Amino acid sequence: MENGVIQAYYGTQARKAFKNMPSFPRTNEVIRIVQLLEKTAVTLDGSRRELTSWLYQNSASIESTRLLLDDITISEFALVSIIHSENIFVLVLTNNHWIEIYSAKSLNNEPLFSFHLRSPARVHSTPSGIFYVVTCNGIVYSIIQQITSDEQIQFNQTVNIQLKIQCSMMFSSVLTLNGLESLIVVADNGQSMAIWNMQQTVYIDIDVSSYVSSLQLKTITGERTKNLLLLYFNDKSLISCQVNLDKSNDKGSLRLTSFDRADKFCLKSYCLAAYNNGKTEFNLHNIHSHTCYEPIQLDNECQELCLNETATYDFALVKPRVLFMYRINDYRQLAKLFVYDFVSLIITDKEFLVLAMNDRQKRKELYAKRGRGNQFTSKEDRDKWIRIELKSLTKAIHDKREQMERLKKDLQDDTIKSHEIEEQLRQIVDNENEQRTHMDNVNIRVRDLRQKKSDIATQKTELARKETQLHIQISQTRDELRKYQDTLRSIINKGAALGTEGLQRLLRQFADENRNQDIINGYHGTLIENLECDPTFYTAVEVIAGNRLNYHIVDSDIIATRLVKEFNSARQRGEIHFLPLNVLDIQNNNLPKISGASPLIDQLQWIPKAEKAVRHVFNRIMLCEDFNSATRTARQYDVDCVTLDGDQVQRKGALTGGYIDKKVSRLELQHSIKQLSTILNKYEQEYKIIRNEIMNIDNEYNNIMAELQREDMKSKKNWDNYEQMKSDAKYLQSELDRIVTHRPGKERQLNTLIATIEQFCAKEESLQSEVGSDLVSQLTVDEQTTIDKLNDTIEQITQELKEIIQKRVELESTKTKLEHQIANNYRKNRNQINTDLERMHIENARSVIEDLEREYTILSDKLNEHEKQTDAIDRIINNLDKELKNKQKELEQLKNSNKDIDEHINEEKRNTDKYEVKLRNAQNKLDESTKRQNDIGVPPDGLDKYKDIPIKQLQHDLDRAIIELKKYAHVNKKALDQFLQFSDERDKLTNRKAEIDEAHRHIVDLIESLDNKRFETIQFTFKQVSLYFTEVFKRLVPEGTAHLVIKKGDNEDFDSEQVSLQSPGQQMSVDDFTGVGIKVSFNGRTNEMRDMQQLSGGQKSLVALALIFAIQKCDPAPFYLFDEIDQALDPQYRNAVAEMINELSQKAQFIITTFGPDLLKYGDKFYGITYRNKVSQIRSVTQEEALEFVEDNEIQNQVAQPTTVTTSS
Repeated sequence: MENGVIQAYYGTQARKAFKNMPSFPRTNEVIRIVQLLEKTAVTLDGSRRELTSWLYQNSASIESTRLLLDDITISEFALVSIIHSENIFVLVLTNNHWIEIYSAKSLNNEPLFSFHLRSPARVHSTPSGIFYVVTCNGIVYSIIQQITSDEQIQFNQTVNIQLKIQCSMMFSSVLTLNGLESLIVVADNGQSMAIWNMQQTVYIDIDVSSYVSSLQLKTITGERTKNLLLLYFNDKSLISCQVNLDKSNDKGSLRLTSFDRADKFCLKSYCLAAYNNGKTEFNLHNIHSHTCYEPIQLDNECQELCLNETATYDFALVKPRVLFMYRINDYRQLAKLFVYDFVSLIITDKEFLVLAMNDRQKRKELYAKRGRGNQFTSKEDRDKWIRIELKSLTKAIHDKREQMERLKKDLQDDTIKSHEIEEQLRQIVDNENEQRTHMDNVNIRVRDLRQKKSDIATQKTELARKETQLHIQISQTRDELRKYQDTLRSIINKGAALGTEGLQRLLRQFADENRNQDIINGYHGTLIENLECDPTFYTAVEVIAGNRLNYHIVDSDIIATRLVKEFNSARQRGEIHFLPLNVLDIQNNNLPKISGASPLIDQLQWIPKAEKAVRHVFNRIMLCEDFNSATRTARQYDVDCVTLDGDQVQRKGALTGGYIDKKVSRLELQHSIKQLSTILNKYEQEYKIIRNEIMNIDNEYNNIMAELQREDMKSKKNWDNYEQMKSDAKYLQSELDRIVTHRPGKERQLNTLIATIEQFCAKEESLQSEVGSDLVSQLTVDEQTTIDKLNDTIEQITQELKEIIQKRVELESTKTKLEHQIANNYRKNRNQINTDLERMHIENARSVIEDLEREYTILSDKLNEHEKQTDAIDRIINNLDKELKNKQKELEQLKNSNKDIDEHINEEKRNTDKYEVKLRNAQNKLDESTKRQNDIGVPPDGLDKYKDIPIKQLQHDLDRAIIELKKYAHVNKKALDQFLQFSDERDKLTNRKAEIDEAHRHIVDLIESLDNKRFETIQFTFKQVSLYFTEVFKRLVPEGTAHLVIKKGDNEDFDSEQVSLQSPGQQMSVDDFTGVGIKVSFNGRTNEMRDMQQLSGGQKSLVALALIFAIQKCDPAPFYLFDEIDQALDPQYRNAVAEMINELSQKAQFIITTFGPDLLKYGDKFYGITYRNKVSQIRSVTQEEALEFVEDNEIQNQVAQPTTVTTSS
């Protein structure tokens, strides 16, 4: 019967050429296909049912086998490795279109991944560990590997696309183009190809009409790490294609090179070896450098041809089964080897040359012997051939004995090495115990430092909270103080207000420049700042003092003169008045005791330094109950008087009175300003103290952090040493396990070598006995009997072998399952438990318990506090409910009483209407009588002297007077009355004009103040939004810059700094603003700033998001609803937007719809929305389902309608 085996040789150096590894065990079937990866070979037998995994680096063994049953066969398979791991995975494509992935170590286990195709396909693998599957209808699937959180390997189908070429023949390969692993698919007609990778799909036309007579493509061959593709046509023509992609656009180009026709060829590292049947030479070409080497001459026809990975050596199997090794650069033959078995395939990797061979046993020898009569024409030819065979057998026996000796030596070395490893393991255990004690001490110090750090962090947090609270209080107090100051400034004389501000600036300048200290010491502020009184007397004090409240108190007139001179020199605006204490005249302050009146100065309190100024203004001023008593007191005692309402009576007789608006009081405003100034100073002092405490705590915190960092570094170093010890122990233990595991295999190989040597010796003895014997065409009777017995024995042994193989497969399956369970479950869990126990021992479980108890205490206190607050709130709610019920009852009563009042009012209205009618009639009569009286005229003497004169006499006198008056008909009889009437009206209009002018001045001042406040508010808001906009944009586009500008007119733009730097004379008005604009640069160059109209759609979306986030920071909203905000964004900005939303979601809720996976990483709740049967459906999904949902949508974008995923943060 036939069986197969692979044999590995060192094939990278001439001195090690054909130095083979120990013999491999044989399979039951002929080996047809071999693939190599990372010192692992995977073979497929001739029936395409048995897949076998071999190891050939340090030993020769079969790792695992999978045997397919029924009518299922393997069409293709591909291998990948895991990065930074020794795991090899096999993707198998069966004839019923199933894709299955197995571990090469356990082919007989259940597949790790599987899915079903609907059509035939081909499979490929990439160096980075990705599987590509291309079907006959042009659909490409990508299968990638992922490492889960528990360090398990899983495979996922990520994307699938539809190619736009006809590729039913599935001519495909994998190349590396511009650093990207790309799948190449050539159309059936050979006139175009599709290039697909994770970033793009490119289509390129192929024109080979000038190179080949037939366009029928047979196969294509490519190198996975190069950009070279080899086309092989039915007429045996070879054409190389160097594929190049343009990075700037989705276009590519081909560079074609034609070669001579060939029956066999091999391509490695741009080197092409080609051979034509029947010749004794083969050609070598360097495609990259367009170099053609001289042909390498062979001893006979070539059966197999192969190049090593670096294309430095060529291997050729020449009839009759002699393997030659040639060096390409000098065409030198380096080694040769006679191969006893029949070679079906030669393949190489980076270090080894692997042959797939099939053996023939004793029966073949007898059959060969029987056929020698037909093979050889003479006895001498036969003996010559036998001697050649004996020579080969002698060499093979010698090689096998050398392998046996090496194997025995390996067994002895393994025994010695195992003892050494055990001793090293004992030493490592002792060192681990010592290291663990040292680590415990370091961890105790680290725990104490972390406790200190936690306490200081708590203090720092509390101080930071107080600092923030004080900062807010200071800001609020300053705003309120500024508001009161602005109000006070608006109600006093504008010139005086400007003069006071200018004088204050001048004094601050003196203090900053440390000059004119005598002026600073001799200045005591304004009068209003130096006195206080009860609010009841505010009106009286303000009336008496008038504008003198804003006079400035100084020690002497010299200081006043110098201040005026400095004021004018500094070109300050406004007017200033002084009260020099050295020249003030204080009148006699002895006032009599008067009932109903008291000295106004007795109601005032002042600073001692300002006493003279206060007495100068308020001396001999009496405060009276009413206007009558004030008039009487002023006339009787020769003093000035004033009432609480502000009516003033001067001792010289002048009276002043009228309405005074008590809602706006300068003294009240000054009192509020003084209180706020005191509070502000107090807050600022507290803030300064807290800042000092924070700085001290920061220093202490930094010291602890530095010490903790040093201790952490010690702990990390100790842990690294400990882990290194554990790693060394684990490595030594695995090495010991490997020795123990491989020892039975080596012993079996030793027994196999002994049996093989015995077979070779028996064959050698048989051939030696045949030398010199007669050449017969038929076997002897004994030999024929031997063949018959051998056939019976073979049949029996074959049956037994099948049963044994079946049992072996079952036992191996059980063994593999148990080993897998031990390795992946029990041993892994044991290691994890040991690691956790060690960590708990090292990190000291007591510290963990203390931390948990501390956290429990904190949570309990918070819970009790929340419960107390809840009880208080419940009591408040109950009280409010009771109060609400009482208020509702009162409201009902008031409604009822309101009805009665409305009825009474209606009745009174009706009565009022009646009285108004009567009053109107009486008024008409009065007007008529008055008119008649005016027509008659009133005598100067009055009417009293005519009361006693008879009516007849009066009538006679009246007639005579009328006759006399007719003589003066042209004279205006009402001139005097009209003069008096017009004079009164003129006085009223003059007073009204003065009132209107005064009101107009106040209104203008108020408008100016409101405009200033509005400008400051807009400026503050603009600054905040602009600052946050610049920060947010910098976060989203690290290499870019952006800022907001205020537009003025058509071509003038001002940013926040330019607006702030406007001088008082040049300060812009709000009415000058025409809008707000945006200036951005995505490359950080300020000379390339662009407006919104110059940006692309994705850039506009990004800038809009940055502005929204900036406004959100200034005026946060409770939630935000975004619809596919990442749809138009460039890929490099999507993750930045997702991180920004994740940060802002701590204080607000975000509801977002998206088609991309970036935002899903930070979501808290996920909803999938689908549209099926004309109905939208929504359901809650997990994050993994959402990611799969989005990834499936990206795959189906080529052929299906999109779906929507909604996430809620």
